[in-house]
Amino acid sequence: MSPLPYPEPALTDVAVGLIASQQVLRGAGYLEEGRLRSFLTSGGTTSDALVFSVVSPGEAD
Repeated sequence: MSPLPYPEPALTDVAVGLIASQQVLRGAGYLEEGRLRSFLTSGGTTSDALVFSVVSPGEAD
């Protein structure tokens, strides 16, 4: 498998209501990419998730 011609970002998602978790991700350099509607399921209910990504500094060059 050959390496990609562009840096591969690290992705994560977090529930919309978890503000502290979102702040931690932003503080670590992650950028909010978008919202996934009805993505998370817990106890029979669904909720939205926010998607965050970051590219390592060494790969961004």
